[in-house]
Amino acid sequence: MIDISFSTACLLYLGLMLGGVFVVGLYLYFKKRDLKKFESSKLYMCEYCLHAYLDDIDSIVTTCPQCNLVNK
Repeated sequence: MIDISFSTACLLYLGLMLGGVFVVGLYLYFKKRDLKKFESSKLYMCEYCLHAYLDDIDSIVTTCPQCNLVNK
């Protein structure tokens, strides 16, 4: 059996808990950051090749990434 002291067990427990909270926080941070990228984009469909693509909301005229034609 492995003998550890009380203080070592407490440090190990706190380290694992803080590490878990850090990993969950990091996951939520990157998930929220990815959602912001989609919030500032709009789904467009090319009038010519019918390819769906994301582009900025503010742009009136967009260029299709597949056929490189200009769409309204």
